[in-house]
Amino acid sequence: MAPFVTGAAALLRSVWPEVQQTTMAALLRASAKQGECRSLQPRGCGAGLLDVNQLLMLGIQSKEQCTRGWYIAGAGQGCQSPHAALIR
Repeated sequence: MAPFVTGAAALLRSVWPEVQQTTMAALLRASAKQGECRSLQPRGCGAGLLDVNQLLMLGIQSKEQCTRGWYIAGAGQGCQSPHAALIR
């Protein structure tokens, strides 16, 4: 599924060219749909299934409202550090 994730990351970068790598990774994790995995792979679906629409919405909101590479992880949530999301 890496090509799909790469394409989604490229779409986000097209609307937010200066997005930092750690912020991109955090947004990809935050926008993934949990619990819908039907993978036969032993590792399952990782962070969940990619939701490109959610990724773009969170990315645009984060670009407009957050500074220092921080991002919005979901509706009603404030800006969060991407480094905290990588620790989970």
